[in-house]
Amino acid sequence: MAKATTTKRDLARFDANIARWQRAGRRRTDADIARLYEEDVRDLRAIRRAIAAGRFARAANMIWHLDTVVAERVPARLCNHVFDMAGW
Repeated sequence: MAKATTTKRDLARFDANIARWQRAGRRRTDADIARLYEEDVRDLRAIRRAIAAGRFARAANMIWHLDTVVAERVPARLCNHVFDMAGW
């Protein structure tokens, strides 16, 4: 499979993971926990925008600083691609 097609598929998976994380946050009854989920969603969307703009070093840095449970929302193959493109 061509790398561009694979990356496109991984980005679609990432978009779906972000949407699922947002829905999970909306189901939380504790306002503080729901707020944390929204912050995570903002971070994930910023990473998504950085990848789309080709700013791989920025995206890699943002991924690196995420909590593990949130970083796991980034598909592994896409994460590896970002780190490779950033030269990490």
